[in-house]
Amino acid sequence: MTFLCDENISKWYARLLNEFDKANEIVHIGDILGLGTADTEWIQKVGELYTNVAAVSIDSNILSNEVERMALRDCGLPFVNLRKGWGNLDYNTFSWQIVKAWPAISQAVNAAEEAMIYEVRMNLKVVSLGIVK
Repeated sequence: MTFLCDENISKWYARLLNEFDKANEIVHIGDILGLGTADTEWIQKVGELYTNVAAVSIDSNILSNEVERMALRDCGLPFVNLRKGWGNLDYNTFSWQIVKAWPAISQAVNAAEEAMIYEVRMNLKVVSLGIVK
């Protein structure tokens, strides 16, 4: 599976995870479409470019914006949201926490039969929030 980190996550974290996870590919949106691409545009484009892909973001606004949520649903893109608080972590703390949480994230997304929304909490628990609607 390919996991796509959006621009709210540093490309360095995507590269760290890609080195750590040999079973999946982790790429950064900036390496594919460049930075500054609107959420609805990159969601649609990623759905066209990849067949087995999930998005990883800290931007929970995607889930509350009806147009962006519909874009996720329409392309069947699973969405992993790093819950509020992740964006406030310093580089070292974020790095070890995302690496520690990653096996559970990968396992949950890879096991899903439908496009699901997952939330990764600050205690590193991965919680399914249901099907993208």
